[in-house]
Amino acid sequence: MERFSLKGKNAVLLGGGGVLGTTMSKGLAEAGANVAVCDLRLENAEEVVKEVLQFGVICKAYKLNALDLNDLKKVCNEVMADFGRIDIIVNAVGGNMKSATTSDEVSFFDLDGESLKKVVSNFTQWLAVDLAKTYGEKIRVNAMAPGFFLTKQNRFLLTSKEDGNLTQRGETILSHTPIGRFGVPDDIVGTLVWLASDASKFVTGIVVQWMEASQLSLESNKL
Repeated sequence: MERFSLKGKNAVLLGGGGVLGTTMSKGLAEAGANVAVCDLRLENAEEVVKEVLQFGVICKAYKLNALDLNDLKKVCNEVMADFGRIDIIVNAVGGNMKSATTSDEVSFFDLDGESLKKVVSNFTQWLAVDLAKTYGEKIRVNAMAPGFFLTKQNRFLLTSKEDGNLTQRGETILSHTPIGRFGVPDDIVGTLVWLASDASKFVTGIVVQWMEASQLSLESNKL
């Protein structure tokens, strides 16, 4: 299974200090990659580094505002100086935004430009095609849309603060999820390693979409 190995590769993870970012950082390291953990809060990134180092790889924390172009350039130079090159970039910053989502009332051309910039999946396919044609097969662009995870960021939307039971929204989501549960961070590691490794070297421009995510896109106006 050597084709799935990331040994000797250098990965940069944006939003690496978050719940999913932490798990992804550890998953990349477990597959053999060195990891540059970038987060808006340096202390969060540093906590992740402590966990990643157990896998015997090189890992370092960086403070980064991923929405600031100058900050991106600065940290890129720092990572290049520390690691020598970058093989894998994983953007785990933020999530979906209502203002970047179409509906019966809002077309794609009516979407707010600033909000659109903050949701990377809207231009995954375009970026994949452009970079492949310009730079060749060595640069691939793919995305993951894993659906709903019960984390501290969305727990208040999915469960009741009083008794911990599911809210109406939480029940609606699970009713569209064939597996019958919310996702947990470990559920995305296998897909991440596959997309980052040579096992997917002929794969670009796709959005790996979990069932509940694809089903709920049809029901977003009801949620």
